[in-house]
Amino acid sequence: MSALHSALFFFFVSLAGGLSAHAHDGTTQSEPVIAQSESPAAGAAETLYQTGMALLVAGERTEAEGALLRSAQRDPTHVASHRKLCVLKVATSATQALTHCEIWAKLETDQEARRFARRFVRRLAQSERAVGNTP
Repeated sequence: MSALHSALFFFFVSLAGGLSAHAHDGTTQSEPVIAQSESPAAGAAETLYQTGMALLVAGERTEAEGALLRSAQRDPTHVASHRKLCVLKVATSATQALTHCEIWAKLETDQEARRFARRFVRRLAQSERAVGNTP
């Protein structure tokens, strides 16, 4: 991973509140659940998302990414899965991060979060072009 990707990753994680949410008393809390459609696929995706978040809190990053990827595959409109994959993938695959960040930016309903996601997508795309990974 390049120094630029490392810097972007830590910048994004700091703005996104870290890899997991922590209460002021030091205990870990899960992220708020974003309302999903009521289809069986959406329910399964939410379960996989919650599993991924629990694995992440437990320090099982590889397994967490797998669960989050399955969540996004099961329900491609699961915003929280794409948001978290955007953060996680910056450290290992900027190309995959860019894909999830772009999906997150399109699906996000909160306007401030959408603007942030769009700015991050532009910066990530610029860094990828700078290192020659994308046209």
